[in-house]
Formats: sequence, structure tokens, C-alpha cells
Amino acid sequence: MLVWGKMEGENSAAAKFYILGKIANVTAEAVIATVEGTDFAERLRWDPSCLVLKTLSKEGADDVVQWRTDFPWPLSDREFVYRRRLERDGAGGAVAVSKAIRSSSDLVPVQSGVIRIRDFVQYCHVRALEDGSGVTIAMLYRNNMEASLPAWVVNWFASKGLPRYLGQLVGAVNSWADSSTPSSSSASPDSSDSSSNTKNEM
Repeated sequence: MLVWGKMEGENSAAAKFYILGKIANVTAEAVIATVEGTDFAERLRWDPSCLVLKTLSKEGADDVVQWRTDFPWPLSDREFVYRRRLERDGAGGAVAVSKAIRSSSDLVPVQSGVIRIRDFVQYCHVRALEDGSGVTIAMLYRNNMEASLPAWVVNWFASKGLPRYLGQLVGAVNSWADSSTPSSSSASPDSSDSSSNTKNEM
């Protein structure tokens, strides 16, 4: 897997990450269930940074999701309330699009000591390789953490946190054995190990 990361400005709290890679000897369904399964049971099993991750409601084809993630002390935990749509691409893969709901406090009150993120978007595309040897996964992730992060946090995330997360993801996909499939909209959308090479542009 290759990872590109960039802060949007010298003193900006907004960052973008682009992840591109292959996972060998797994199915696209395993990746979809592990990362974007509708009940998030798999994600909660393998990702210890998820303090809360649940679907609050459905609005048409969208799920309304609450996600609270652990941040290293002494930083406050971050929380996202967002809409997510998962659509099959017609070739055995899927595209998931998530976007923060800015007026989310009307849905979930903000708790003391938790920072609610209102500027967040993520695109994830999973596609089976034509030769059946595995899948490709591409993710674009952008959010504004609402406060400038210390340099040591940015460096830790780029060199330790994100590679660890990707390693956990690959391990979870390889161990997935559930035959159930996540529900999704039927409309068409407009590496075998846990190591990752990080191109740090922070």
C-alpha cells in the first residue's frame, strides 16, 4: 500500500490522505464487510480506536452514522456524525461515500471533552482484480480536526498510526470468514502483508 498525506496549509488543521493498494488472496466482499459493513461489527472487532461506531438511522439510500475515535492523550477524542452511501459498481466491487452532517448536534448532542468534526469527507472504492488474485482499494480522506495539531501528533500519525491501522485492516480482511453480506443500494455509482510505504509530505 502507498499513502500520500498533506496538510492544507502551514497552520491548517485540515489534512488530506490518499491510499492506494492491493490486498492479495481476498475477495472484494471481505473488504467491504470489514471496512463498510452496515452493522460495523467487523470494524469494531479489529479497530480499537473506535470508541463508538453505529448507524443512527436511514435516510433514503443513506445511513446516518455516529463515529467517535480515540485520540492520544492529552488530545480530546474526535466525533463524526455523517451520511454514508454504499453502492455496488456492477463488477463485484463497491463505492462508499461519507460526508459529515454540519448540523449534527440536532441529531446527537456534543458531549463535554469531545470535539465534533463538521468538515469531513471520505471516498472508498474496492474492486476485484481481473485475474482473481485479490482486490485493489483506493481511499481519499479529508477532514478538518477543528484545531491545529502538534507536530508530534502529525508525525506519529504518518509514521506509526496510519501504517498500524492499515496493517490491522489487512489482517482483519484476511481473517474474515462471515458469509453474510452488507446491504447496499443497487444503483450504479455516478498486498498480502500488513506493511505500508508512507510518502510523508506533512
